[in-house]
Amino acid sequence: MMKSLFEKRILKKSLLVIIAFVMCNGVLGAGVLAQENEAVKDKLPSLDTIQTNGDKMPQLSPAEAVISTASETEGDYEYYSYDDGVTINKYTGSDEKVTIPAMINGVPVRYISYRSFNTCDSVTEIIVPEGVNYIGNEAFYNCTNLTKVTLPNSLENMHVSPFSGCFKLAEIVVDPKNAYFKVVNGMLLSRSGETIYACPAAKSSVDIPEGVTVISESAFSDCEKLQTIALPASLLTIEKNAFEFCKGISSISIPDKTQTIGVGAFVYCDKLENISFGKNLTRLDMVAFADCDSLKEVTLPESLSSLTGYDVFARCPQLTKVVIPETITKISGDMFDGSALANIYGKKGSYAETYAATYSIPFIPLEILSLSSFTTDLPSGQLVNTNITLSAFGAEGKTPYQYQFSYQLGDKTGIIQAFGAANTATFTPAVAGSYTLIAEVKDSDGKTATSSLTMRISDGSTAEPEFLSYIGKSASGKYFRYSQADFNNAYLAYQINPALASAKMYQQFLDSGCQIIALEDAAKGYLDYRAAANACLLAQMKGEAFNILTYFASDEASLLAETVSNVKNVDQYGNIS
Repeated sequence: MMKSLFEKRILKKSLLVIIAFVMCNGVLGAGVLAQENEAVKDKLPSLDTIQTNGDKMPQLSPAEAVISTASETEGDYEYYSYDDGVTINKYTGSDEKVTIPAMINGVPVRYISYRSFNTCDSVTEIIVPEGVNYIGNEAFYNCTNLTKVTLPNSLENMHVSPFSGCFKLAEIVVDPKNAYFKVVNGMLLSRSGETIYACPAAKSSVDIPEGVTVISESAFSDCEKLQTIALPASLLTIEKNAFEFCKGISSISIPDKTQTIGVGAFVYCDKLENISFGKNLTRLDMVAFADCDSLKEVTLPESLSSLTGYDVFARCPQLTKVVIPETITKISGDMFDGSALANIYGKKGSYAETYAATYSIPFIPLEILSLSSFTTDLPSGQLVNTNITLSAFGAEGKTPYQYQFSYQLGDKTGIIQAFGAANTATFTPAVAGSYTLIAEVKDSDGKTATSSLTMRISDGSTAEPEFLSYIGKSASGKYFRYSQADFNNAYLAYQINPALASAKMYQQFLDSGCQIIALEDAAKGYLDYRAAANACLLAQMKGEAFNILTYFASDEASLLAETVSNVKNVDQYGNIS
């Protein structure tokens, strides 16, 4: 039986209280304390939970910390006085448009405290006056008809979820001179543009700008009308409860740079069916995707090493398939509690299989398609118009296989043999050069795998050199080859190598191997190709990536010397000598 939204909210609030208790070793967080005693404990911000632009964290003065314990009343407002300002504790009026007073009895209003405007159904617009510095947790809670809020230049701090339950909120306005906050595409951001703090609940789609790195706690909470959202490539962190109760979102794609998904980040996203995780996710916290009623299958990324938070995918009644990579070696026992998990998929012999056996969940071995071999019947160094037989063999995946063979020469590509059942093809090169030969296998599920090799073809006009190329092996185990023919043209210039301070390295992305193609000395012109290759490898091995922008100073010579030990020569057949 489906839980009502009210029941879910009650369960969620109870769960978060328990989480706070466990995480704080018995000490409740500021938000829970505020709920225990609204009149006193939330008059001032807790500096460890407020939201601000981190570059300009303001501090409370001693005067701001002195509060009277007795509330007072002025018109439609209950408030507390302290030495240098007023904290509004409750609004009791029934106006539609509310302009909060800047002064009460000659004292400036500084704070709007926890649930000051709790369930003010009549209010459609609120203007926060100049002079207010802080807005408390859920300050405008459950103002169900609120459509617009205007925030002042003086606002410095804001607690989480200030607009919780404001389902009709369509517009947030911030004074353009505010040093801490701004509005972009309708959303409340830090002035730096790196953090999103709130999104109006009435929005059905949002365009999060590139440059945002953090979606803060509860930023999109209760955005029930939100149906589509594109997360920017710059995103690093999704904080707790960021998208809770986003009932309209059906799919979410986590960017490759995202490293953390916080507690309850997508809890109670009823229509969420599909999740695509990025390549660098390292932390997936408790109840992150709990109670997602429509979630059907999940493929966890290889960047994860453990899932120790409880109930991450709990109570997902349609979740029947989870793919667990072999990189994960520890999983909490209650990870999938209450979910209809029919099968766990993983590599045979991995921890996924052990976990499935421990908790009596059917395990299905995951067959990863690959090319077990890709060879030629003749070595590199053949003449043009020679018939060369290519052979490839698929492994794992689902048979039958289909094979395709192609080549790349500089910026030119061509198909040698299109996809078909034959796993051999004949390559007859008509032009001399350094070819990249590519084999691709496709299984009956449409999955593909590729492999490549390099073959030098000569026109017979010049003798083959003893060594055709250099090869380097990086820390990640990849080999990189540089041949004499690669050093022909000049492109983007970069300084490299302390021994060649005046030298310029030029590079171009010729193929998937990204071969560096030239090195030029400002005084001597092109260097000897072997010296050039050596210098390029020094730089390449130091930075590992080809887009090298660093000048290596002389004090790094020892490090370069260690790196160059990974560089090897290859003979004319491509064998490392």
